[in-house]
Amino acid sequence: MSFAQSQASAVLYQVNSETFPAISGLLDVYTGQGQFVRGLNASNITLLEDGKTITPQRISEKSVPLQVVVAVNSSSALAVRDGQGISRYDKAVAVLENWAASRPAGNEDLFSLTWNGGIISSRVTPLTWRNRLNVFDPQLRNSTPSLAALSYALDAALDTPLTPGGKRAILFISNHIENQNIAALSDLTARATQAGIRVYVWIIDSKDFLIHPGSEALRQMAAATGGASLDFTGVETLLDPEEWLENLRWVYEFEYQSGIRASGQYQLSALVSTEEGGSLTSNQVPLELVVLPPNPILLSPPTQVARQNLEDPFDLENSLPTNQPLEILIEFPDGHPRPLARTILYVDEVAVQENVVAPFEQFSWDLRSYLASGPHTLRVEAVDTLGLSSSSATFSVDVVVVQPPGGLAGLILRNNVAIVTTAVVFAGFILLLIIFFSGRKTFSRIAEQRRIRARQLDPVTQPLQAKLEPPSKPLPPAKNPFPWIRRKAPPPPAYLVKLTSDGQPAPGGDPIALAAPELTIGADPTQATNVLGDPSLSPLHARLQRTPDGNFLLTDSRSVAGTWVNYELIPQEGRILAHGDVVNFGKLTYRFVLGKPPANQKPKSIPIKPE
Repeated sequence: MSFAQSQASAVLYQVNSETFPAISGLLDVYTGQGQFVRGLNASNITLLEDGKTITPQRISEKSVPLQVVVAVNSSSALAVRDGQGISRYDKAVAVLENWAASRPAGNEDLFSLTWNGGIISSRVTPLTWRNRLNVFDPQLRNSTPSLAALSYALDAALDTPLTPGGKRAILFISNHIENQNIAALSDLTARATQAGIRVYVWIIDSKDFLIHPGSEALRQMAAATGGASLDFTGVETLLDPEEWLENLRWVYEFEYQSGIRASGQYQLSALVSTEEGGSLTSNQVPLELVVLPPNPILLSPPTQVARQNLEDPFDLENSLPTNQPLEILIEFPDGHPRPLARTILYVDEVAVQENVVAPFEQFSWDLRSYLASGPHTLRVEAVDTLGLSSSSATFSVDVVVVQPPGGLAGLILRNNVAIVTTAVVFAGFILLLIIFFSGRKTFSRIAEQRRIRARQLDPVTQPLQAKLEPPSKPLPPAKNPFPWIRRKAPPPPAYLVKLTSDGQPAPGGDPIALAAPELTIGADPTQATNVLGDPSLSPLHARLQRTPDGNFLLTDSRSVAGTWVNYELIPQEGRILAHGDVVNFGKLTYRFVLGKPPANQKPKSIPIKPE
């Protein structure tokens, strides 16, 4: 028996950075005799990330399935029988059948079978493969030996993708090869080595041919691919193939937290120390990463916040609302979502609120200190667990604080209790005076009425008088005693917010309030109610109407550049807009935002397409 003799090795492969900053991979560690080194842990393995040492957070030893191809080079040498009439090939088949039958239940190995004539069976279970081998007739006496079976075996092995950490192996059963085929064997060896396929060889032949150059070439192929070889004349004992293949069933899985904080090309390798005191350095694996900070986006920030105290106009601190809810969306442009460390709300470039625990996406802007109207700026900052940070665009917000009335009206409102009490007392006093003077005149009025009634007792002497009453004057309209108090106009139901080329709200761009039943957009002030200064707009470009059911219908007015919603040209009959839709009038981009977005629905985040 001959084993591949080489130096011990550590091979790093299948490094996965999709879950950055967590990076995982696989590691094979073999002795110089091709034995898998088992029992290693995190204390035995050190990773080198661009030259910096990192201890893996997790390393585990894992069993993996194999893909095995048995290739039979049919020849008369395999048909030679012993004294009991049993051929060399029959002895080999008996060992293979016992090996396949010994595979445990649930085994995930995939077996294939090839010969000089092609592929007999491919990617089947050990049991199915065993049954197929049992009925296979290699036509030993009528076959011409060649390397075709080995070539077919390589095709079958490469036809199926591997599971993570899985390995491929070929068991080549053959007599010696002729000298003219040695060169072709070198090509097959290179192909197997490049694909990471280990080739094991059973050289079944007469003793004299075991020293043939063709037999030595087979042994060299096995060694070059990391396999092993065995000579069999018919009297030796063939070993169970599992004694070879067991070493291929193991792999180390590892995971670590990357220390990389910037995009670039890096190298990853491993240092392995064995219990015997040996030290191995693995191959270097390129590690290309795109690392970008998180991108916070303010969702539908208000353009105006109005505060007013209807109960006590002079108590400005308790004007409503006392706070303004704000919500943000966190994007990871590098495609590697990761936990956040904190989010910060800035008002006028002063940090007013910091979230260090979830939910990181919600803020409550305290408005109680704003006692006078004025403009303010809002922005948010997000910091991830890597220490990378980024800020949102800055938005302008007008805080309007309704002030109490001044002058006499303000004096009356401020002292309304005292004034009302005084007015009641004064009114009562006036009423008493009226009652007093009215009582004194009552007796004289009664006497006078009696004298008039006596004169009227003789109707003959009394002239008939017509009673004329002056025409009644209309009452003057009631005056508003508090002309300074006006009904607050309701906010517009929706807005069109101008966007920049990267999809962010344009700084300094005032949103278009959609308060009127109909709004027209264009470049000609004689045709459009809203004139947008851009050469891509037609004189009358589009029309936005409020439907009876409260929706907004956008139609195009035969513009040259067209009207688009979410980068799709709207149909001739128009399109109903939804909260968060991106609307393009020519080259101008706006986002349609409802004043009261639908419940449990966030506005769409649609990237801006380049022109």
